[in-house]
Amino acid sequence: MLDVRATHIREDQEYRTSFGPGFLFANEARNRQTDVLAALRFGADRTELRAHASIYDHTLDETDVATQQATSDPQSQKLADVELIRRGQFGSGAWVAGIRGEHEWLRSARLTDATEEATSGALYGSGEWGIGGGASVSTGARVTVAQRWGTDVAPRIGFVWRNAGGVYVKTGLAHGFRAPSFTEQFSDFVNAEAFYAVKGNPDLKPESSWNLTGELGVRRGTAEVYVRGFGNRLRNFIEANYTGQNGSIAQFTYSNVGKARTAGVESGVSVRRGVLELQGSYAFLDAHDETNDQPLLGRARHTVRGSISIAPARWSVTGEYVRASRLPLSQDPQTQAIVFEGATPRVNARAGIEIGHQWSATGGVDNIGNVIPENAIAGFGRRWFAGLTWGR
Repeated sequence: MLDVRATHIREDQEYRTSFGPGFLFANEARNRQTDVLAALRFGADRTELRAHASIYDHTLDETDVATQQATSDPQSQKLADVELIRRGQFGSGAWVAGIRGEHEWLRSARLTDATEEATSGALYGSGEWGIGGGASVSTGARVTVAQRWGTDVAPRIGFVWRNAGGVYVKTGLAHGFRAPSFTEQFSDFVNAEAFYAVKGNPDLKPESSWNLTGELGVRRGTAEVYVRGFGNRLRNFIEANYTGQNGSIAQFTYSNVGKARTAGVESGVSVRRGVLELQGSYAFLDAHDETNDQPLLGRARHTVRGSISIAPARWSVTGEYVRASRLPLSQDPQTQAIVFEGATPRVNARAGIEIGHQWSATGGVDNIGNVIPENAIAGFGRRWFAGLTWGR
């Protein structure tokens, strides 16, 4: 069986942003993305060959309101990959294995060279089988080889137990990695209006981590209560690093942090009664740079969420409240003190409706109150969105 899918997204954004007295800019961002995926399945659907291609174009136009001087910054990303997947059974268990190859191209005036490209490949496999008493075990591993940064092996093992009363326990141990991006390795630009410059670091190594997770929960009918915990030990963590001043311009690069850790817990509940669903959760996160003895940037310590949804047969409406505590945003170049973004209480709303048998429309607004926290980055505020989908 052959399955072919194509998607095209066009998004235009207009906004104003201010970096201080006398620096007000009118900006427009144009985004275009096209994806094509073809999948051929054969052998009773146990073997699948996938081919995927993607083109993403982004252009940022900026105008200085005072001088009316306009600048344009076009960027593009192209991606092509192919993957062969094989599935099978052994006793009461199941396994899957695959091989994947990928090539990526990136073009931007903000890179050291106007065009960068890289090739990577991966070989992976995993299996899951029952061991009796409502318990099952899963194992797997992935070997990745990349032109830019080398080779990594990522194994994992997991355990799940469930009983007839709806109680379940999940736990897992895994090694993971994150490769440095083109932006982190090859950026080379100056944003004079915002008084900063970024120079990439081509010698970055991949981030690596060991992750331990656990979850205990109860599902009864349409209600669920859960508690999740996790811990990560990270090495070569990639983070922005201040390197000095060039006049009024603060200079930054990306560096591998020697050691970092994150740990946290999340608890939540969801209840559905007819067309009404209520959800709520609280998450605590401790994220620390052990090498420099300071918080990891960009991570809120406390996050609270609550939502209410009404979903009859053909339409739905959801209201959501989210509050994230203040988060460490950057480090002051002069004092080295951590600069915090203020807490961000937000109310969001969205709605959807089916139109006929194949069309559906969605729309909504994030941050209805247009809450702008202290020290917020540019572009933070109320955001409207709408979409129209066709599909069988």
